[in-house]
Amino acid sequence: NLLRIPDTFDPDDRRRRQVLNVLLLFGILVALSGILMTLAGLACYHCGPLLSEGRDAGILSRSILALVFCFILLWANRSPRVSSWLSAGVFTTCFIVLCLNADTPAELYNGRSTLVFAIPIMLGAVLFPPGYAFLITLFICIIMLFFTPPDSRYVMSSPVNYYSMLTLFFIASISWLSMSIANRAIHDARRRAEEARRHAANLEAILNGIADGVLVLDLQGGFVSANPALARMIPEEHLRQLGEKLLEETVRWQQKVFSVSASPVPDVGSVVVFRDETRRRETERARDALLAVASHELRTPLAAMLNYMELMLMLAESGKIEVEKFVQHLQRAIENGARLQRLVNDILDQAQIQAGTLELKSQRFDLHDLLEKTRPFLADLIREKQLSYNLSIAPGVPTEIEGDPDRLHQVLVNLLGNAAKFTQHGGIEMNISLGDLQTLSITVADTGLGIPEAQLPDIFEAFRRGSDYAQREQQGAGLGLSIAKEIITRMGGSISVASTIGVGSVFTVLLPLDGFR
Repeated sequence: NLLRIPDTFDPDDRRRRQVLNVLLLFGILVALSGILMTLAGLACYHCGPLLSEGRDAGILSRSILALVFCFILLWANRSPRVSSWLSAGVFTTCFIVLCLNADTPAELYNGRSTLVFAIPIMLGAVLFPPGYAFLITLFICIIMLFFTPPDSRYVMSSPVNYYSMLTLFFIASISWLSMSIANRAIHDARRRAEEARRHAANLEAILNGIADGVLVLDLQGGFVSANPALARMIPEEHLRQLGEKLLEETVRWQQKVFSVSASPVPDVGSVVVFRDETRRRETERARDALLAVASHELRTPLAAMLNYMELMLMLAESGKIEVEKFVQHLQRAIENGARLQRLVNDILDQAQIQAGTLELKSQRFDLHDLLEKTRPFLADLIREKQLSYNLSIAPGVPTEIEGDPDRLHQVLVNLLGNAAKFTQHGGIEMNISLGDLQTLSITVADTGLGIPEAQLPDIFEAFRRGSDYAQREQQGAGLGLSIAKEIITRMGGSISVASTIGVGSVFTVLLPLDGFR
């Protein structure tokens, strides 16, 4: 497309090239018209004596020359290697030469055709910066000064028509002023358009980066657009199906809950902001349940301890102490005290995690000895449920590693305790091996109930449990896995879980052998 200007120039230069392209296109049309009319005249030469064959041939050759010239200049005007000043200068110069042949010298310089020079002056103001109109006018006046015929006198004292020159400079002033105002208006419009584009880009970036979903509705409540966050929350086809429900304070879709706030926008419609409240509401529900659980978990061992102590006191006061029963009651009191201590420790650890004050101590310790110390914590529960327990240590696992033995022991006891609590049949396996990149791999597998897939992403969050609080059958506040993940993360490792309902769960801990990272 010869009329298209490549977007490689500054805006003003590009606009001037586009104007020149239009003028060249007009010149091509004029040249083609001259060629067609001349050919038609030659074909019909026998119809009348008005045209001569020689004159028609001259018009035809000049028209063809003008056509070739316009095409060459049109190509040059599109090339970034050719300055726009050069192509505009050649065009203006050729137009001045054309004007010089428009009439006799006497009429051109000092007669009826003098104002024909106003055309190249105005072209100069358009194709060049506006001030160039005065240079073109000066050039024309020099031609008039030196080429005005002596026998064409405007006044008796001089053949030069200075009044015509003043008129041409007046035309140049009007052209300069008009194009200066037009250029300023173009620059202002371009600046406002650029500011609007930047503003729109900023708004788009904000909408694309905002975590909340934003929906734009028209004045009739119809769907207009939605930002990517909302598209990830609710697909567009489902948004359209929700209809008027979009303006309610709370929108429920599948298993998600969104709070909705709508604000009217004049002449646009309304903007609706969606905020995913699913996790917050689940957390609030979990915390409410935690209060009930914690109160129960604290009250139960305390009541049991008091009951056993009162019973032992009564037996002591009556003098009917049976050593076997006394020891049995004392053991149960100790068990409930230990249970109470674990719950309090979990709550304190969680408070330290939230406050960022949980500390770890790095030291060399015997890994095999630590693993053996986990057995007594499972013995009673495994014996009661008749479960199997297998500890496997792969060859090559070092005896001593760097880390915090107390915290690692806490993590392993929590994982093994959860496995034992939620496993009714089968057994528990703990495998120790070397992973890639000098890492220690610890897996705890059970044949328990399994964890629903929907709960796996949140299983390591505080106040979350693998079973519903409302239907809880096992003790615990739902803090153990959250604390375990924080400890493992601070030790430079990672913890993950894979689970299948009815088959069991596998927790995998990866730790660096060279201590904290």
